[in-house]
Amino acid sequence: MALLALLAAMAPCEFCLAGDDGTISRGQYLAQIGGCASCHTAPGGAPFAGGFVMKLPMGTLYTPNISPDRATGIGAWSDDDFVHAMQQGVSRDGRHLYPAFPYTSYTLMSLSDILAIKAYLFSLPPVHNIPPASQLSFPYNMRSLMGGWNFFFLANQRFQDDPHQSAQWNRGAYLVRSVGHCGECHTPRAGVSQAMETGKFLGGGIADGWSAYNITPDPVAGIGTWSEDDLKQYLLSGSAPGKAWAAGPMGLEVANSTRHLTDDDVVSVVTYLRAVPAVRGGNTLQRSAATEAPRSLSTSTLDRMPGAQIYDLYCANCHGSSALPITNLYPSMADESTVGDTPPRNLVMMILQGARNSFSADGASMPSFGGKFNDGQIADLVNYLQARYGNPKSSVTLEQVGAWRADAP
Repeated sequence: MALLALLAAMAPCEFCLAGDDGTISRGQYLAQIGGCASCHTAPGGAPFAGGFVMKLPMGTLYTPNISPDRATGIGAWSDDDFVHAMQQGVSRDGRHLYPAFPYTSYTLMSLSDILAIKAYLFSLPPVHNIPPASQLSFPYNMRSLMGGWNFFFLANQRFQDDPHQSAQWNRGAYLVRSVGHCGECHTPRAGVSQAMETGKFLGGGIADGWSAYNITPDPVAGIGTWSEDDLKQYLLSGSAPGKAWAAGPMGLEVANSTRHLTDDDVVSVVTYLRAVPAVRGGNTLQRSAATEAPRSLSTSTLDRMPGAQIYDLYCANCHGSSALPITNLYPSMADESTVGDTPPRNLVMMILQGARNSFSADGASMPSFGGKFNDGQIADLVNYLQARYGNPKSSVTLEQVGAWRADAP
């Protein structure tokens, strides 16, 4: 229900578009593809009223209210206040913002686009809401240190077209690197600073406990074997048959953001993604080639694994057996991108949290089994799936499942 409420809030309405000269509707589009609602709306909460939980290695953040409420939101903010926050990561009251708010990417946005987003947000109904206070460990709870962090890791520069590239490539680069801030999740972060490793841009990261995959053109670790149509379909529908089905944070990203891309913009994004430098690392088995995984165990041995019975009881009705799906709504395990991961983090998270593609015509979904299975049962199931359909060299321990369960929001 929370996701449906978000989608309804993002739909055009008479209130927010009345008297619009084009700025508000453009701001609405930019806010959609920028994912503003995804991070600033708590499950079941009012749109943009904040309170969304972000579990990070250094503690828990609650996102702020960005509705135009003057007391608890940003209704009293001037244009300069809003631009300062977006480009330099500093709030109206002078407090440094944490880079979980992706100002390190938004800083590349043009002034006109930032002000269009502000115009859209200010056209919405104000919501009086004070989110819980964030709880971060020392020294991350000292906001003053963010000034030094920004000195080293914030470029504070606007995007400039590359004259050697096409207009389509440049538009895609602008959308991926700034508005869509894809690198914030899909780029690894380094050490104590948790700054993006720019030399591995889009080479894979962690988001809300899930693996954000390598989306560079590397043919093994990334999306080098994906066609242009595969990428377009995935961004617009969350599903690329035989490749991937969006779940977790990416499912929310498709629902609230990428599915709204215009035809020209989705082509631009795909053009840019197919041209970025390939990054090798992470998975060593092609995510779309699980059927080619080497088998180290006999069929009879696989059938005796503890996870085999769990699969037959709870999974086979939808995903079938012998790698054949019962219905085309659900992928076979041989084609499911999470089966074969190294490590199988997303397979564990999918079992724990489930997934729902509520914005698609088929409405395919998977229930959460986090309350039904204990950590040992999940480890048994995942290791069976890896041995039978994915990567026999990639397994998971009970302790890893427990740690990943704790990472989930």
